[in-house]
Amino acid sequence: MRPILVLVVLVLIALAAWLAFERGPGAVALVPTPAPTSAQTALEGELAPAGSPVALPIDLAPVRIEAATAADAAAAVPGPTRILARVTAIETGEPLEHVFVTAWRDGGTILATPQEIETDEEGLAEIEVEPGVPLIVSAQGDGRNTATANVPIPALTPGERRSVALSILTREDLVVCGVVLRRDTREPIAGVGVEAVAMFRGGPAPRANTANDGTFRIAVRSFATASLRYKHPEFGTALSPARAGHEGPASALEILLEPSASIRALVDAAGGADTRGWTAVASTPPWTIEQPSGSWVSGPNEVSWIATVDGGGVVVLPRLPAHAPLGLTLRRGSTEVWHAREPIVLAPGEARSIEINMGGGGIHGVVREADGSPAAGVRLRAVAAPANGSGEPADFENGTAITAHSEPDGAYRFDGLEPGGWLVGPALLPSGQEDPRRDPAPTAVRVEFEHPDVDVRHDIVLVRGVAIAGRVVHADGRAGKGAWVAADARETWSVRGVWADADGSFVIGPLRKGPWAVRAIAAGGLASEPAVVDAGREDLVLTLVEQATLCVEVQDESGLPIADAPVTLVHADGRGDARTIPTDASGIATFLDMDPVAYHLAASTDDGRFGAGRDLVPAGSGVTRVVLVARPGGRARLRFDGPGDSGVALVVDRGLLVQTGSLVRGKVFEITGPLGDVELQVHVGGKRYDKRVALGREPGADIVFDGGWR
Repeated sequence: MRPILVLVVLVLIALAAWLAFERGPGAVALVPTPAPTSAQTALEGELAPAGSPVALPIDLAPVRIEAATAADAAAAVPGPTRILARVTAIETGEPLEHVFVTAWRDGGTILATPQEIETDEEGLAEIEVEPGVPLIVSAQGDGRNTATANVPIPALTPGERRSVALSILTREDLVVCGVVLRRDTREPIAGVGVEAVAMFRGGPAPRANTANDGTFRIAVRSFATASLRYKHPEFGTALSPARAGHEGPASALEILLEPSASIRALVDAAGGADTRGWTAVASTPPWTIEQPSGSWVSGPNEVSWIATVDGGGVVVLPRLPAHAPLGLTLRRGSTEVWHAREPIVLAPGEARSIEINMGGGGIHGVVREADGSPAAGVRLRAVAAPANGSGEPADFENGTAITAHSEPDGAYRFDGLEPGGWLVGPALLPSGQEDPRRDPAPTAVRVEFEHPDVDVRHDIVLVRGVAIAGRVVHADGRAGKGAWVAADARETWSVRGVWADADGSFVIGPLRKGPWAVRAIAAGGLASEPAVVDAGREDLVLTLVEQATLCVEVQDESGLPIADAPVTLVHADGRGDARTIPTDASGIATFLDMDPVAYHLAASTDDGRFGAGRDLVPAGSGVTRVVLVARPGGRARLRFDGPGDSGVALVVDRGLLVQTGSLVRGKVFEITGPLGDVELQVHVGGKRYDKRVALGREPGADIVFDGGWR
């Protein structure tokens, strides 16, 4: 037996030596790829090496081990690599159940198993992960009562089981102090309701009221709060971000309100139809009533005011904000039956009366399939077309619409239209509800409706089954599971997107015919090159490769991160589009898909701090990190009084785009930038107006633009 045992040992030694040196198929050399170094920049454009490398993921391909017997092979393979996470509340240390736990590569690619793993009653959850790479373990709260926390851990060895502890917020952690004043007299307003707008429906909504001196103090959960809303019976509604930096009276947030306006409408329906119980809705995007202007409030896409039509056909919408462009809509149940072609802009305290004559005419016709048969139950849209041109698909897909459905015989009808051009066609269903190969493409045709009492006929022929399909793969051939695939009809400003399936497959549709630029983007800074293909392509392959990523961290002078600070990036040569991204809770703004060219960066805060860097060149791939230190800068205030209801402002300093934002008639745009002279540009009505402006520590008197400078 001894000679046989010795022979077996020698064979195993030889096999081990062969595995160590063989470079045939299935074997790899486990040598980490050198990580590119990061770069940092200080205030005033001074760029300096960071001194710490950027950790990039290391892909370990599986090694095929051939053994004498299946039993030997099984014994040689280590067990699964696992992480046991314990999640507790920061405030009490008590364990938290029903918190999802997952693990990510340090570069951002999900490693945890596909199923959602929740903590049990002891706050514990065990997940299986990939060994050999640095990880970020994440405890993901529900965003209402529990926040999210992350902890980095070094690479695990195969078969290792490691315990980690995570603590997350579960209570109010942010205090906001402020004062509410009249804009015209700056007198304090008592009794203003201040309420937290929840990030998700059903979340906590703390409330407070202003005292006699206009001051308030409200405690909120930062992770669950989208913004703060200010309401008073006599003043227009305003919104502001819920952010740090206003914890005490010395740093109180200043909110300026104006007397509320109202709309009184008399509704005359076609044929004297009973309008009792119909509802009128006035709505505006949140950025039109945010303070400070350009401060990036979160929450719903629009703010609405609703009132019911009485038996006499009268409806009154009170407490409306001044200067905001208001869309006005009439609804019968859940169906929109009329909407104003143009936004309504009210002055402070204005009470406007309007008549809505819905007439007896409309647009009607029959919806048919391509073979001529009637199409029943098709959801249709009618959207007011722009005054000039035929209207782009984006106008049809995103504009405020009146809706209708085709009858069993394919007949449809739109009533209550105002005279003018209308885009009419099949509606695109909400994302996740569409059938890309069955639903009709949202192709609209402009129809002129010239008189409220005369019918216009327009028949619709459906186009179904037009899609783009294919697969997303990594460079090594692995499926690009979970990648986001976007199709962009650039000439028409229409965009579609889907998530790739587990095998990397995707189908985007229904689409209108023509060319689309299709691209895949995945976590970890991975993306494919855009592929321009015609709708109907079924075999498209998108390959993910590592893209250059720029992470900009905005800090104050003490090194603490600053959240919600807009960071603006522009090519140093002045070409290309500018991009602005607000920093997250960690003070970081991430720019993906960067070109290896020089960029200028600028960051500002609503309390007058500013930081900038010039001529930063990101690495050709991987992550480049920079730090902008925001110190007290210069300030000014621009009030836009027309012409028109809106415009765009740009602030430029020697090729550096300091700030950009939207202008609304009657509202003040807060400018923050470097001390000294800057160039202020106002773009309105297709024209540009320039002015040199001196920024000082205090804003000084308002700069007024009303078609000229005052």
